[in-house]
Amino acid sequence: MSRQRVIRGIVFDKDGTLLDFDATWMPAFRRIANHASGGDEALGARLLAIGGFCEKGEYIKSDSLFASGNSCSIAEAWEPHVAEAHRNGLARMIEEAFLDEGARHSCALFDVAALFTRLKASGMTIGIASSDSEHGIRNTLGGMNVLPLIDYYCGYDSGLGFKPEAGMIEGFCIATGLAAYQIAVVGDNPHDLEMGRNAGVALNIGVLSGNSTAAELAPLADEILPSAQEIGNVIPLETPHFLSGKPRS
Repeated sequence: MSRQRVIRGIVFDKDGTLLDFDATWMPAFRRIANHASGGDEALGARLLAIGGFCEKGEYIKSDSLFASGNSCSIAEAWEPHVAEAHRNGLARMIEEAFLDEGARHSCALFDVAALFTRLKASGMTIGIASSDSEHGIRNTLGGMNVLPLIDYYCGYDSGLGFKPEAGMIEGFCIATGLAAYQIAVVGDNPHDLEMGRNAGVALNIGVLSGNSTAAELAPLADEILPSAQEIGNVIPLETPHFLSGKPRS
């Protein structure tokens, strides 16, 4: 006989899930590549390619360094390729550019405040788990009237590890008192869903609004949606949030 799982908390990835990834971040990627290369166009293009930018198609590849990394991991990957004069403070330069350009170009994929208001009205606890910094999370979401609706923020600098490790979800559990079997994860990249798997969450929801295709998400996703805005098609937004089926062991 099947048992029922109750979803009481949802942890969202940010970029590509709530925000338009390319519109928000391409200006920052171009800026840091130009700075790190000292204005050398060929080197700048190579740095962008290392990050995961496909120049031919003008997009960021799924699960690439830009899609899943952070300021420190990008700096580490770029350091062997840049002049010594540009290595010192590279990670700091990248983080500062992300904070500046991220706030300036932050672009929501849909009315995030409306979705979060609906989720809160149904009794849902909301978390954000991002490869951005904690400051960066608040910086990019700050103009969307959603910060008071979010119960938990976790970035790469929160001390809980990095995606796809389970630490960000474990932190959500500690902060909210919820168990992993009461939580859904929503993300646009395989590393988001692998994080959910590693944490043993009840439901992994992949969305096609970011860098990944359905084929890339399918091995790790329980459900795939065009957009996080359609989460009500998977989790009925009325209390309680029952999902039929056997819980994960």
